Amino acid sequence: MEATSASLQAPWRAYFYGVAVEGFTYQSLRGKGEENMWKKLFILLAIVVVVAIALIPIWSSKMAQNAFENPNRKRSPKIIKKALLVKMRINEHKGARLLAEKAILYFPESKELPYFIYNAAISAEQEGKPGVAIYWYGIFIKKYPKHDWTIQADNKLKKLKGMHETP
Repeated sequence: MEATSASLQAPWRAYFYGVAVEGFTYQSLRGKGEENMWKKLFILLAIVVVVAIALIPIWSSKMAQNAFENPNRKRSPKIIKKALLVKMRINEHKGARLLAEKAILYFPESKELPYFIYNAAISAEQEGKPGVAIYWYGIFIKKYPKHDWTIQADNKLKKLKGMHETP
């Protein structure tokens, strides 16, 4: 006998804890809300993702604030670097520039200083402040003439000076 959708919907005997129960259909055993459960789970997951993404700027600012509160900790410059990287990736250029400039003041002897200066320049350029970007690229080139990023900084400095040259 071939199973059809009609025969699957017909009443049949179900066993729960060894007791036969008559009158259950495939649909009633499957559960009426199973489809809705997956929809609700997907909506909940989407809400969690949106909230998590919305909290990224707050989280990175809090991370940086904690590092600035404890500037003598060895890991503080690295924490600032991570917070700066997050701000750059989410295109929060003004916040990234201000964070980098503050890090330059707080950690002038850090090995992360080239990163802070270079990112201050990039952030200023992306923010639309060519004068500030020219300043930071110039500082970077003078302070680190043999750094890996010096050629890039010099090219960007020449481009900015050429575009924003005062007659």
